[in-house]
Amino acid sequence: MKKSLYFHAVVQPQSKLKRQILNFVIVIASCFRIIPDAFLRRNMGERHFAILPAFFAAVFMLVFPYVVHSAFTFLYAPSFGQGGTGFWHKFATWYVFTFLFIYEAIRRLMEIRREPSVYDFGRYSRSTGQMHPLFRKITIGGFKPDKRMIETFIEPAVFLIAGLLLKFMGQPVGMLLIICSILYSFSYLAAYAIGDDFVLDVIDDGMMVDETEEAFVYDEDSDKTRGVEFHARKPSRVDLRRRLAASFNIRNDDAAQAI
Repeated sequence: MKKSLYFHAVVQPQSKLKRQILNFVIVIASCFRIIPDAFLRRNMGERHFAILPAFFAAVFMLVFPYVVHSAFTFLYAPSFGQGGTGFWHKFATWYVFTFLFIYEAIRRLMEIRREPSVYDFGRYSRSTGQMHPLFRKITIGGFKPDKRMIETFIEPAVFLIAGLLLKFMGQPVGMLLIICSILYSFSYLAAYAIGDDFVLDVIDDGMMVDETEEAFVYDEDSDKTRGVEFHARKPSRVDLRRRLAASFNIRNDDAAQAI
């Protein structure tokens, strides 16, 4: 397969900032998406759902209510409520959810241990796992959502609705669920955006190769080259353009050395 040097040197770098931003979103979201993952997914890859992030998430959920309650009691003791009664009134549901998360996280980790070894090429280590079969049966007004819509909107909506209900009931755990649902959605939106860009880059790269002669050598308008253009000065003679264009496109096995 041939690749366009012009595309990789001029066109592709323009999208690097966008990809860096999307990767940053995924990194931030991964700190919270592990919580919904424990409930929504099965048979994940060992580098997608790992024991260390799950451990830190559990520690955070165990410690956070005590830190918040201590701070508010110190600053606003009369209004916030003193002693254990006020604490458990607000955070009992938080700890119920925390222990449910720990239980589900252990189940997910045990599933990973039973999977074929990633070192024997038996399993993709970054697999996002299998969604619950009920999501595949959902229909909305006769429309059956595809995998992309389920992952970006319907799965996080489960946590969002539960979080809104708990928030309405005055339970702080509701806000945690809302944040997790939003970041879960953002992480998949960012992943799909990166995937879309990758596919479009491959398509555009191929089109640059196919249209080099028409767009560069013969200087045809973009409406005749499927939109492909070369924004550069060109030799005045066609034979020189053809000679130059011959070096624009390289084979795939040479791309790593040339780019």
